[in-house]
Amino acid sequence: MSTVSREAMGTAARLATVPLANAAATVALAAYLICAVLSALAPGVLVWFFQPWLHGLSLEPLRPAGTWFRPAEFVIGLITFPAAVWLTTAAIAALYNTWAHR
Repeated sequence: MSTVSREAMGTAARLATVPLANAAATVALAAYLICAVLSALAPGVLVWFFQPWLHGLSLEPLRPAGTWFRPAEFVIGLITFPAAVWLTTAAIAALYNTWAHR
């Protein structure tokens, strides 16, 4: 015979929103820079790496015909990608803190 016991559950720890968002943005920035370097040095590696994730869709049409690197686009991405990750992470942490402590 089995028994079911019920223990009081503790409250979830609050997430430190800003440090978590800073960490996520730092990782995103590093990933962006690694991806940019890989694209410049070996663009075929990115197609090879991401192709299995798309389950049969071909990435070949997405391969640029000419020069892919444009300094203005690189700088804009360098700023906006980590910023978007920061905002998304902060929003998720804020929602978690709100919903986990009701």
